[in-house]
Amino acid sequence: MRLDTNIKYLKGVGEKRAVMLSRLGVSDVNALLRLYPRVYEDWSRLVSIGDAQIGQICCIKAVVGSPVRTNMIRRGLTLYKTEVTDGKSIMSITIFNSKFAADKLQVGEEYLFFGKVGGNLYKKEMNSPEIEPAVGADRIRPIYPQTQGLTSRAIEKLVRTAIACCEDEFTDPLPISLRERFCLMDLKAAIENIHFPK
Repeated sequence: MRLDTNIKYLKGVGEKRAVMLSRLGVSDVNALLRLYPRVYEDWSRLVSIGDAQIGQICCIKAVVGSPVRTNMIRRGLTLYKTEVTDGKSIMSITIFNSKFAADKLQVGEEYLFFGKVGGNLYKKEMNSPEIEPAVGADRIRPIYPQTQGLTSRAIEKLVRTAIACCEDEFTDPLPISLRERFCLMDLKAAIENIHFPK
């Protein structure tokens, strides 16, 4: 895989996604790597349910404590509800219209829940949080410009693929003497860290 390879040939793209990416100005692999995150979400700073403030956007690590219940409110609106615990406190989770997200939650398994805390001092809740398995997800996550049909998470996955496929393609325009003099990282490290900062 080369940096100037048409984006449709990158694993996970194809003709349909290539059209979506073109709306973001991405025509080749290099352009994808230059589609920088517009902001980051910090999943590495975990907050306990008890310490989470009402209205705070945060990441909570918790275990699913009850089976997901389905509540059909009206045609086109289905709520999926469960309770999670961090061992000290309990929080209600509500997922709107996403059976896929609800089906991923298994009783007794630990997940990260990222979103805005609601409820009150006695019972906290999080509506439509982003959810990831707890292992390996507690990091800083990039948020990309998006277009219809293509989520930030999908772009994140494609960027990871592109970096891995083009490992030997990064030619640094600056000589090593200049980089050492000004303590600059090489091009590959710079690209990796702007997308996935430590």
